[in-house]
Amino acid sequence: MIAQFPSPKVQTARVTDAPLASAGPSILILRFAECLPFLLFLLLLVVSRVDWSIRAVVTAPPLIGVMFVYYWTIQRPQLTRPVFAFIIGMVIDFTCGNPIGMSALSLFVLSIGLANQRRLFLSGTFFLEWLILPIVLCVVGLFHWLVWSLVLAHLVSPAMILMQLVVTVFVYPAVAFLFSFCSRYIRYLEEERSLAGGG
Repeated sequence: MIAQFPSPKVQTARVTDAPLASAGPSILILRFAECLPFLLFLLLLVVSRVDWSIRAVVTAPPLIGVMFVYYWTIQRPQLTRPVFAFIIGMVIDFTCGNPIGMSALSLFVLSIGLANQRRLFLSGTFFLEWLILPIVLCVVGLFHWLVWSLVLAHLVSPAMILMQLVVTVFVYPAVAFLFSFCSRYIRYLEEERSLAGGG
């Protein structure tokens, strides 16, 4: 009787399948993915500074920093710790010509406040998140108005700030949709790495 041996293909498949099963995204890829929200924030900040005014209609840029901190503190608070929110605010103040520290302080306090109320948002729907946003914006807008009034030494017209708040509310769903792509991609990489035993 002739002895039967496994074919070479089967042996090769068994050897090569093992490392493939344990393969997963590297930590560098995961860290790069976690930087995507910040890169998207910078892109949106640049786009928001473009003059989108149409003829006599003057449009105000949305509050990109508020939308960034608002979304990511709710979804992934580790990406927007208060110190990170403060740095983002400083970037906004330097690039947009705001009083230094105005956006930084408002985003710092916003990050802390949202982190304490995060469970409320996670237990609700996106509509609830969008419904609460105008309330948050009113507080931020009032603070900005007070700072500008103190810096200019007279009560400034709140018209431009109010327009900013309105634009931010209407733009937020589209911005949140873009952020959600980053969030799902990061979650996908984390799950793949966890299944691969990468920690």
